[in-house]
Amino acid sequence: MESFRNPKFVQRYEDVSFDLETPLKTVIANNAEQIKNGYRFIADNSGEVAPFDWYNARFEVDFKVELKANGGNIALEDHNGIVNGSHSLINYIKVNLNGIKVYDCNYVNHCVNIKNLLEYDSSYANSTATNQFFYLDINRHAEEREAQANYNKGFAARKEQLGTSNTVNTEIPLNRYSFFESLEDELLPNTKVEIKIKLESDNNLIWQAGADCRVVITKLRLWVPRIIFTGMGRKHYLNKYLAPHKWTYLKEVVDRSSSTREQTGTYRISTAIKKPRHVFVWISNDANENTQTVNSFLYNTFNVTGNNRTLESCYLEVGNGNRYPESTYLPSTEMSRIFRDVLKYSHATNDYKGGTLLNRSNFGTLFSFIYFNLENQKEDLKDGTIQLTFHYKLSGAANADYTVYALVLHEQDAELLQSSGKLMLRA
Repeated sequence: MESFRNPKFVQRYEDVSFDLETPLKTVIANNAEQIKNGYRFIADNSGEVAPFDWYNARFEVDFKVELKANGGNIALEDHNGIVNGSHSLINYIKVNLNGIKVYDCNYVNHCVNIKNLLEYDSSYANSTATNQFFYLDINRHAEEREAQANYNKGFAARKEQLGTSNTVNTEIPLNRYSFFESLEDELLPNTKVEIKIKLESDNNLIWQAGADCRVVITKLRLWVPRIIFTGMGRKHYLNKYLAPHKWTYLKEVVDRSSSTREQTGTYRISTAIKKPRHVFVWISNDANENTQTVNSFLYNTFNVTGNNRTLESCYLEVGNGNRYPESTYLPSTEMSRIFRDVLKYSHATNDYKGGTLLNRSNFGTLFSFIYFNLENQKEDLKDGTIQLTFHYKLSGAANADYTVYALVLHEQDAELLQSSGKLMLRA
């Protein structure tokens, strides 16, 4: 079936903007941070004929970094910057369609971080992704000058744009969040869409070696393309997209363990996830959380806590006793096997044209995680609601607290149904 974006179907394709229901407060008291919660967009085209292309929707963001003490400008020599990219600004998203919840994900910025590392290739990361303020870090240091011993090219690129509290204009594509990603070849019926947002804390966004700073967002706007079809396009739209049908996509859930110092641990990720297909697990030292001196999006899976404990072994228990992989992972001695299996997620193992942003060096030191592929399971497990438990052992007793995170991608059906003469979405 031809795409509805084919030029022969489209007469006009233009963005419609929506402002926040509650405006941003940009005047902030000394030693305080901008309000992070309570932001909501409502986009309602219920009474319109032309549909929205939600796959290509995005947030436009203006933000700057300033001194927390008095709102003053940061200095070039302060090494004050921000982590990762624009997706890091958002910690939580919830989406309702006509009051029905279709997306609800906490720690969504960590979810996007993992997906970006695996799904962006270098050409995309170095061009299109820079419009999302995305620049890959090359080490764990906030140093932006090439003469410095710990020069970090990614941090330097972000710092250059931030300057001395310059306002950065960037975007956050919604199609990095799974529900919107699933709409690449789908059109939603004209309806009321409500998007609730919680922003990430300053301490997890700022990365610096100077005075404490804060992120101030001065603009947050939603842009959604509206499609006005030609006569041929309208017929195609009515026949294909306004008929009851179903599609399946991978929905994200991010979970985290309690803080621990265990050498041998058992982390129950969930007892109620239906149709899990992919699981990513990583470890973060608690010293990385809620502080401006480190980057919480650089992980410690293979080098945990202050006394450098390695991850000796691990596996995922699925259901009651089914182990993935069958031969336990031994990260401290077989990194090549783990790295190879991670690349299978993006089919990069045998695809010489494609690739990811991961290599053996940055995977082992910066972006470390374990991947479990659950696409092939027994039929009684594959389509059921099952328990996931991560078992692991460190090389020795930890001398500081750490937390285990998990990202689970599980199958979700979305279905358009006819009800009282209207097309409704059921997810």
